[in-house]
Amino acid sequence: MERSEVSAVRIDPDRRTIALATLGEIDAGELREQLETALKAASDSLRTSVRSDGPRDSLTVTEEDGQTMIAKPGCLTESAFWRWSEFDWPEEEARESHEHEEEDWRLLMGEALVCGLAGVAGWVVESVAEGSVAFARVLYIIALIAGGSDAALEVLEKLRHRRVDIHFLMLAVAAGAVVIGAWTEGVLLLFLFSFSSALEHFALHRTRKEVDALFKSAPKEAKLVLADGSHRAVPVESVVPGDTLRIKPGELFPVDSVILSGRSAADESNLTGEATPVEKTRGDPVYSGTLNLWGAVQARAARPEGESSLHRILRLIKEAQQQKAPSQRFTDRF
Repeated sequence: MERSEVSAVRIDPDRRTIALATLGEIDAGELREQLETALKAASDSLRTSVRSDGPRDSLTVTEEDGQTMIAKPGCLTESAFWRWSEFDWPEEEARESHEHEEEDWRLLMGEALVCGLAGVAGWVVESVAEGSVAFARVLYIIALIAGGSDAALEVLEKLRHRRVDIHFLMLAVAAGAVVIGAWTEGVLLLFLFSFSSALEHFALHRTRKEVDALFKSAPKEAKLVLADGSHRAVPVESVVPGDTLRIKPGELFPVDSVILSGRSAADESNLTGEATPVEKTRGDPVYSGTLNLWGAVQARAARPEGESSLHRILRLIKEAQQQKAPSQRFTDRF
């Protein structure tokens, strides 16, 4: 997370809190969202990464009373003007299987359909059958429960942390519609809201499946060319920049590399979406996870596996899934 106004970070692992020191006015809500996104996207703990390979030449790391403070370089008096804001450490989300995720969006879609069908049935009964208002109300109640149950669970969870969001607003409006006798309008609101939520979960499920498919298709081994000209298979994570690799036709390029010898073409559709093969000759770059189509080549590794184009794209996708657009943050605050 890069914020120029953030001067220091104080981490208390025992209390599971993190405090940020800032200069000047800040948007606390936006800062909290960016902090949660950064912490959830990190693969290792912040303390471990800072102590092991953090940029100690540009940051000051101090320990006091079980707390770790990481501060930017500044003048001696700057710390007197810091304004500390403390946040709870975001709860770790359980990693669910794709089967559970699929059941999740299917359940939401089923609830939305029940809401819509019960709402339409209630409207028909109320409009056509005279004297059946009580039965119509029962159908409306079924529709309201089906359309609002998932949102109600999220609202209860947020209220425990003294936070409200759009789900609270939808339930409040639906309840208000019922109070003034506008049952149809309340059901219609919850149907549209629950249906859109089901579509959102479906799109997220599809995206996660595609991301995992990219992970599974990523190369696991690389053929390292030795000094005597022979080669041996090594784990792709052990490849370092400067290593010479041999890639045969039909194999995936293990890491981002530069062609040293040979001639071929690469299928880069999994990264760029372009189906036309890209010709590769000496000096041309090739990217991790792309397919070598017809010629055997030797290439020099340009980046380690963790910094390859494929892994950077996957990281960006994961971060984008957890972030909110500025317009969405404004809507939530409004």
